[in-house]
Amino acid sequence: MTSNETNSTSSCTAEFGTKIFAYFNLVLVSVSTLTSLVAFVYFMIAGVFLSLVHTHQVDPVLIIGTIISFVSLFILAKGLIFAILLVCGVRKQKPQYIKAYYVYGIIVVVLSLFSAISILATTSEIGLIICVSIFVVCVLYSFILAMIRKTYRNYETLQNQYQHMPNNEKVLF
Repeated sequence: MTSNETNSTSSCTAEFGTKIFAYFNLVLVSVSTLTSLVAFVYFMIAGVFLSLVHTHQVDPVLIIGTIISFVSLFILAKGLIFAILLVCGVRKQKPQYIKAYYVYGIIVVVLSLFSAISILATTSEIGLIICVSIFVVCVLYSFILAMIRKTYRNYETLQNQYQHMPNNEKVLF
């Protein structure tokens, strides 16, 4: 097998792996966003409004639950937008969409590592377990980001080759 055939095979594997991850990620983030939305609505209706009607006071735990569910909904909604960008980028072979997800992924890894370091400062056993878990997930996600980057670079190369072709050789889709 020549190096060109090996490169072609690995690029197909990266593209296929990115496509699988894109769909899996979209499903996972969609379910998580929906769950967060349900939790937010529950805390708003069942928690805050009903406690105001019955007791004329709001339980602080319900306020905290509402705030946490709102923040998670906000974060997951952003993740859903980028998951959609990744799926569209892979389906339509748009390297700029894939690059947007790649940059988002790097930001997520950096923020996760900073969070892990701050959790490590607590020096509790549970904090250590959470920190190690975050590090393991970041390492695995970094491998996925490397695969996504390879797909992005392949699509970018294809797009550049297509743009430099003479007009009579371009095939319109």
